[in-house]
Amino acid sequence: MKRIFSNLSIKSRVTLMLVFVTLLSSIVIGLLGWRNGQIALEQAIVKQLTSVRLSQTLQIEEYFNQIIRHTRTLAEDRMMVNAVKQFKIGFNVGLNRTLTTEQHQRVSQFYEKQFAPKLALSHDNGEFPILYRPRRNVTSYFQYHYLVDNPYPMGSKEGMIESENDTTFYSRFHKFYHPLLRNLQREFDYYDLFLIDMESLNVVYSVFKETDFATSLSDGPYRESGLGILAQEIKARPERGTAKIIDYRVYAPSYGAPAAFVGAPIFDGNEAVGILAFQLPADRINSVMTNQLSWEKNGLGKTGESFLVGPDKFMRSISRPFLDDKIGYTQRLRDNGVGVQTIRNIQSFKTTVLFQPVVSSSVNAAMEGKSGTHLATNYLGDSVLSSYGPLEVRGLDWSIVSEISEDEAFQPIRQLQRNILVWGVVLILVVAFLAMALARFFVRPIEKLTQGAQSLASGDNDTHVDLESDDEFGELAECFNSMSNTIRTQSDDITTLGAENNRLLHNILPPEIASRVLNGEQVADSLQQVSIANLKLRSSGDEALAANPADTAQHLTRLFGMLDELGESYDVERYKTMGNLYIAACGVTQTRLDHSKRVIDFAAAAAKLLMSYNTDHRTDFSLQTGIDSGAVSAGVIGTRRFSFELWGGVIDIAYQLCSIADRNSIVVSASVQDRLKTFYDFTALPDTANSGIRAYSLDKHALDVPTREGLAQST
Repeated sequence: MKRIFSNLSIKSRVTLMLVFVTLLSSIVIGLLGWRNGQIALEQAIVKQLTSVRLSQTLQIEEYFNQIIRHTRTLAEDRMMVNAVKQFKIGFNVGLNRTLTTEQHQRVSQFYEKQFAPKLALSHDNGEFPILYRPRRNVTSYFQYHYLVDNPYPMGSKEGMIESENDTTFYSRFHKFYHPLLRNLQREFDYYDLFLIDMESLNVVYSVFKETDFATSLSDGPYRESGLGILAQEIKARPERGTAKIIDYRVYAPSYGAPAAFVGAPIFDGNEAVGILAFQLPADRINSVMTNQLSWEKNGLGKTGESFLVGPDKFMRSISRPFLDDKIGYTQRLRDNGVGVQTIRNIQSFKTTVLFQPVVSSSVNAAMEGKSGTHLATNYLGDSVLSSYGPLEVRGLDWSIVSEISEDEAFQPIRQLQRNILVWGVVLILVVAFLAMALARFFVRPIEKLTQGAQSLASGDNDTHVDLESDDEFGELAECFNSMSNTIRTQSDDITTLGAENNRLLHNILPPEIASRVLNGEQVADSLQQVSIANLKLRSSGDEALAANPADTAQHLTRLFGMLDELGESYDVERYKTMGNLYIAACGVTQTRLDHSKRVIDFAAAAAKLLMSYNTDHRTDFSLQTGIDSGAVSAGVIGTRRFSFELWGGVIDIAYQLCSIADRNSIVVSASVQDRLKTFYDFTALPDTANSGIRAYSLDKHALDVPTREGLAQST
């Protein structure tokens, strides 16, 4: 037998062994027929999990549809029409009322000693009194009488029916409507109820009187909150008989807790006079998704759960592992590398809603509108059987996922497999023995080739396999050695080219952008908070400079280099240069809340730097500077020749402002002036009215900018 095999080629030996083992295995599998049972069990398990998901999908969709119908119906109620109109009248009376110094101090103390410390538990920013403290007298007036001077404790401010010290009509209206609206909020289990003036977007009434009460959702501190976005969208397009939902967001008046809102316009005849809005609780959603904590009765066993996920891939319902074992859940989050702030938020608010990230193939597929059931890895890193699908609720791009651990889901199949293995173990041992006996004739050359392949895979490009054989293994060893030599040569070439490409790319693009490109990312961003400055170098001898390009290039090289170094002090980056035009930006590669101020300080410092340069080099250069801020788009353009480009209205406006600026002056747009009018003095430029741009000139004394050390201390 051994002599016969030694005369055969390796291909013939492998073929004979595979045929023999396959034939024996096929006979065993065919006799047992366990595969049919496995398929039947898998189908039953998948159908059960899918049924759970579909049932909860219908319940959640019906819940939100009911809320939408209720909101639309209440917005048509005559009581709501009268309430918002009368509250507006009373609120407008408060526009002419002021508080005493002592009352103002009590409002400030409320924000500093009660509101800010509690809100700080979920935020890293400590400037809460400055960010949220009322800036309007009318807001201070009503918040003092209905929030600060309210005898009821925090969380129970709705208990006060009438303010004894409020002398406006508002108090009388509040005494009449508040009990009715409070009962409505309690009856339908809403977190809060709001009435908003359509014209000014003032929150003229709320049940719970949190810090959003009496603020403006148009330009107040909560204009970018979920409630602010809801009010602005309804005002932009009020339609009778419609309601709009805003997804969960962290809501500062509720001390950073997640909040979703639904609202509808209130019409008086054909006139939209107000907005009815509800802040939605998460309890009803959690009750449906947990089946009132009865997961096993709902077919989810000991490890299964159903949860909702928003378009930002964060949970919109509570997690079962969190409810079962909060301490163990927190430890698992730490083990999975979840951020400290996320864990702190989950612990502080006792919920995973809006805080627990969910990144999985199931969520990705559901976001694409697909439905199905498959094996996946869940948000805690466990292997699960996952059923997923989109949620059909207008205004909410949510997905629903039902999951159960893979071990529990396929326990019946494993039990079947164990029973079959007991009967088949003897046959398996026989097959294994025969396979090992046959493999002894050809395994040794394979082992050498395997060791060589492993060395090559580990990075040892000098690997060489010595195999003295005239059969196919010998030919394979020669091919392997040839391949190893080729890989070594190509690796050296790739290393050299890669280093050169990296160097060239970092010269073309900003470091952060270059790193993203090298990681294979397509850079295309939408940036909401960016400031652009156009600095144009001028000289009374422009014609002379143009006639001497060598001197011009030398001056521009020095000045642009000095501007680059100056920009580092203010986190302002050079975007590009075009001839004698230097374009700088702040907030592109690193988010800065004070981007507009940094750009103005940079421009003012550039003017001082240019004065010093003129003195040192006996030149008469001057700067024309135009600055605008707002949203821009950014991306890397090109395939062979990369360039980092910015585009949008801000770019064009900054250029136009530069063109109308006088020498050694700084001209800014209305948006920049509005942001920084408390820091600098600006003078409006009336000559720009025909161009459609409101421009302002920075007063000359503002050119006395802080030093680099002073900027570092303020930062």
